[in-house]
Amino acid sequence: CLSEHGEVFTIGSGSFGQIGNGIFGIDASVSSFYKIRNIPKCKWVSCGFAFTSCITTEGELYSWGAGENGRLGNNDTIDISIPTKIQTGFKAKKIYSGSVHACAISESMEIYSWGFSKYNGHNQKEHILKPKKIKILEGIYFHMLSIGPGGYHTMALSLSGKVFLWGHNRVGQLGFKSEKEYHSESLNDFEDDSDDNMYYQKEPKIVNDLSNILVKSVSAGWG
Repeated sequence: CLSEHGEVFTIGSGSFGQIGNGIFGIDASVSSFYKIRNIPKCKWVSCGFAFTSCITTEGELYSWGAGENGRLGNNDTIDISIPTKIQTGFKAKKIYSGSVHACAISESMEIYSWGFSKYNGHNQKEHILKPKKIKILEGIYFHMLSIGPGGYHTMALSLSGKVFLWGHNRVGQLGFKSEKEYHSESLNDFEDDSDDNMYYQKEPKIVNDLSNILVKSVSAGWG
């Protein structure tokens, strides 16, 4: 949580370093709020699956916890148990975290994302290890995102009230049909997948069913 004075506090499991107290494993877990040390005052915090991120009042990004798939955005995949500054090249306004990816809105209202290849919106085979502007959304400005708790899909709301979605779509959570993709890699990250058939949208797509509606807010669930 974020205090009125810009302090960040964490609580709960620290198995991957997500508490930010410099410890990994069961001994890192805390049952009372731990105050994060050695970071500037913050204006925004976000929790993903086993990782934590925040934005300082100066627009700098910090993250810690599970680093798999590049979800920390620090150009690495290792777990980190202390807050680490992300090199961005832009000032961030808001950050949103999912299960294996994260997204940020810059002060210029552009979207950057990183993490797992199927869910970061870049339509590339490799994971994105540091914040990267989503090319297909260039020239469009956004003021709100939503990623469901522990989620694999992202909703983005533009200033003009249009909704774009990408990521996991097995149960139709994107609001449109996407192609059925086949892959042979392990599905251990997805408890709800019993075979190798999986639906996903690899880059942002506008929801045409909402084209005549001026959308005010978006909120994503897990599926």
